[in-house]
Amino acid sequence: MRKTLQLGFLALLLGSSVLWTQSVQAPEKTASIGDRLKEATGQLEKGNWKAAEELLTRLIPEAQAVHDEANEAAASMALARIKSSQGNADAAIRLDRSALAYYEKVKDSAALVSLCNHLGSIYSDRGELDPAEAQYTRALKISEQSKNSNGILQATFGLADVYADRGEFEKSLKNYQQALQMGEAAGNKRLQAAILQSTGLLYSSVGAYGQAFDYFNKALGLYKQLSNPLLVARQLANLSDTYISVGEYQKSRSSADEAYRLAKEGDSAPLERQALYNLGRTHHYSGEYKAAIDDYLAALAIAQTMKDAVSEADILNALGETYFRLGDFKNAASYHERALERVKNLNRPFSTGLYLRNIAGDKVQLKDYTLAIQNLNEALALADKVQNRRLKSFVTNDLGAIYFDQGNLEKSREFLQQALEVRRAIGDKRGIAESLMHLGVVEFQAKNFGAALQDFDESIRIAKAIGHTETLWRAEFGRGRVLKEQAKKPEAITALESAVEDIEAIRRGIPSGSTPDALFFANKQEVYETLIELLIETGNTEKAYEYLERSKSKQLQDKINLTAIPFKNPRVRGLMSEAEDLIDAESRIREQLVAEKSKNEKLQVPQRVENLTQLLAENKSQFFRVVNDLRQVHPDYERFVTVKPPVLSKVQHLVPPDTLVLEYFPSENRLYIFEITNTDFKIRSVAVSRAELDNLVKSYRNEMRSTVDRLRARLVTRLRRTRGPLLGEVSEPSMPTVRRAVTELYKDLIAPVESDMAPKKVVTIIPSGLLYYLPFPALAKEENGQLKYLVESKAVSYLSSSDLFDLVFVKNHNDERDNLVAFGNPDGTLPSALDEVERLKEIYPNSKIYMLWEAKKERLFNLPAGTELLHLATHGRLDSADVNESYIKMASEGAKDPGKLTLAEIYDLPLERTSLVTLSACETALGEKDPGTEIASLAQAFSIAGAPTVVASLWAVFDPSTADIMDDFYRELRKGVPKAEALQHAQIEILHNPKYSNPYFWAPFIMLGDWR
Repeated sequence: MRKTLQLGFLALLLGSSVLWTQSVQAPEKTASIGDRLKEATGQLEKGNWKAAEELLTRLIPEAQAVHDEANEAAASMALARIKSSQGNADAAIRLDRSALAYYEKVKDSAALVSLCNHLGSIYSDRGELDPAEAQYTRALKISEQSKNSNGILQATFGLADVYADRGEFEKSLKNYQQALQMGEAAGNKRLQAAILQSTGLLYSSVGAYGQAFDYFNKALGLYKQLSNPLLVARQLANLSDTYISVGEYQKSRSSADEAYRLAKEGDSAPLERQALYNLGRTHHYSGEYKAAIDDYLAALAIAQTMKDAVSEADILNALGETYFRLGDFKNAASYHERALERVKNLNRPFSTGLYLRNIAGDKVQLKDYTLAIQNLNEALALADKVQNRRLKSFVTNDLGAIYFDQGNLEKSREFLQQALEVRRAIGDKRGIAESLMHLGVVEFQAKNFGAALQDFDESIRIAKAIGHTETLWRAEFGRGRVLKEQAKKPEAITALESAVEDIEAIRRGIPSGSTPDALFFANKQEVYETLIELLIETGNTEKAYEYLERSKSKQLQDKINLTAIPFKNPRVRGLMSEAEDLIDAESRIREQLVAEKSKNEKLQVPQRVENLTQLLAENKSQFFRVVNDLRQVHPDYERFVTVKPPVLSKVQHLVPPDTLVLEYFPSENRLYIFEITNTDFKIRSVAVSRAELDNLVKSYRNEMRSTVDRLRARLVTRLRRTRGPLLGEVSEPSMPTVRRAVTELYKDLIAPVESDMAPKKVVTIIPSGLLYYLPFPALAKEENGQLKYLVESKAVSYLSSSDLFDLVFVKNHNDERDNLVAFGNPDGTLPSALDEVERLKEIYPNSKIYMLWEAKKERLFNLPAGTELLHLATHGRLDSADVNESYIKMASEGAKDPGKLTLAEIYDLPLERTSLVTLSACETALGEKDPGTEIASLAQAFSIAGAPTVVASLWAVFDPSTADIMDDFYRELRKGVPKAEALQHAQIEILHNPKYSNPYFWAPFIMLGDWR
């Protein structure tokens, strides 16, 4: 497995006197052979291996023809080194054994030692440890008899590698230490570095990473002393790979960057490829998928130039995995299929089977079940052909998952049982726990609750024993659902609470692959939802509220990429960086510990289990220290790394007397509305399902989108014909689709709490799910055939969660509203933004205005001191698929600057004195996965930056009506009217304008945060 000996063997070979032995049988002919053999070894010394190979290949038959055994043996010995370096082990062994026969006959101890050591290295690389040990032992014995110190060193080093590969830690370490002492005595720094590197790998193999990195860094120091940039690059690439193993991604990235630079300077394509591949993996595991794709593509180009099919297949597969994580399943399938094509001719059955599984996973996401099953059946046939039980267990499990998704429970059960039997046979504990969990889901679906409970219980027992938290929480969730169906509500609540505890203990999961078994995986939010509903049913309302807030906190925490946030406070920056490193390290160490504990007991390495367990305990202790320090330095940031729900009594204390807070929780079958005032807390239950609500929200949003399309079509028509009304029927509020949606939603969302709402001036909405995309002020009831909108009676504001009360109500009490800074139309696509901003200038004569190319991001980071109102009349894109890709458009400052203010950069804006940020042209598409997190993350970012209130829009707005709303909104603010009431007044003014009465024009603007 280790290839550190080849250079040492070559050095010994080139210094050996056996290479140019002259035969006495045919002086003239053998002299010619000897001269050319000397030329071949000269080519080897210069690194011209191809030329040397050609010479040696011709020399051997010539030497055989004249019975020149000495030069035949020497040429065979040299050619064997070349063949082994090319990966042709069979040819190398054949050549070495041919030379060995001659040197045994002439009793040349130096050549015998070299040959035995080289044969040992070949067998070791092939995993044939018994013959490897035999060869090294023989080399050691001959070396000791002949007092060949270099031979002793090589054999000792080789035996250490064999013991390491066998897991015999103590014996291996003893040999490495002996070899290192001899290398130091001989002054051979290159060999010392190789031994140090192998010793580091030995410690790494048992999870002793502290000692491992000590040795790695000593090796790196020696390589630097040798002044050989490529050796340094090789070690840095190895270090980068090892840093990935322990989740130290920043160090991995740094090492890989430096390795790439040195490799490029030294024109080493293999090292460039390795460094780029490591960079790709680092970015992938950090969740920086687009950067990972760039790295992988660069590595792929090098692999293709080198015609390195193995590396090419691995990189193509990695690209497929990354696109899968991005949700781009077509590209994922394309790259996985290309990987499969490369690997099919490489005699790598296990890799072939894994790539077929990945393609099946892609096809499942694309709803092409026929092709998915076809790929898995091909993988299953391959597993049976090569008798690979591990591959068979994966594939049968995947087939069970697909048949389950298709509703064929019988076939699903059949394949899952096959997977379970194979996993029991090979002692794969993690696999057993997963298969049992999957079978439990099947039995639950089939309403075989007794069998399901039995499967879940056994899965929980095994998952706990090996520490596999992902399987554990899913099995506990399954157990909770079974107990709920059996009307054992207290026991169900206990099981679900355990599942939540395990979910929240997972600070970050290792990105999973694209295999079909994900069909069994529950969404984490389902666990919270099931628990919340049970708690409500059993009268535990305050606890239900707590878990609802915990679910939102966890959901947002999982979506935010901490590495992208440029924390201003250097102490916070350091603590968050440390927390990020500890989170990454925990994920990686836990993954390795689970893998070790999952093995058959006979194959486990107790030292590795012990070391990794200790590392996890140390990691946990350090993480809690960082959290405590962070709490002291900047408590707002603690929410990024821990789930800490708000205390209801504290929230109630912050709610103003004139305000009713409504937090919505749509469950599968019912809607629950949490009502919070400064004196009261209760829950309303409404008989409407989440699916019914979602359909109404979608219908409403679709109508708003079609309104945009009609407006654009009319604008084009007017421009072409230079006549005709621009708005037409889109101004009518009585369109059947809109009318039905707003009245039905009012009936479900507002009517049940109307009596409690009546005495309040302000209603604060805390949405869940698709309700994030609904403008509550535009919900209406019919009165005398007319629509009476909520906005006409109440000022409406939004919060993403109760958790933000302390941010938006406590931090910023700045009631000054005189200093306004506005940015408008930075890319020239919002012509009415000029009018919008100019009208603001009239209201705030001392305002600072930046238009078009002046609206640069740099100016945002250097706002005038005391900026109280910040207005951004520019496009904004709130990305529901990846909140970290959300941005606000600013003026571009060159080809390399896209002019985007990212979500991460918002946290760093100087908004300590800013009481309001208005985004008058941002928009978000309706997100199906983790809906609303992009809106919640935007509100959180501005709040932490210092601004307690954000006004944003839910869809693409109409420029002229927006200018009117903003004009009226700011005039009200200027008078000292509370923010929510100012927006309410502006919206009422617009909806009473017959031209703009359709909710499309006035309803998209929502106020997030402090409404006072």
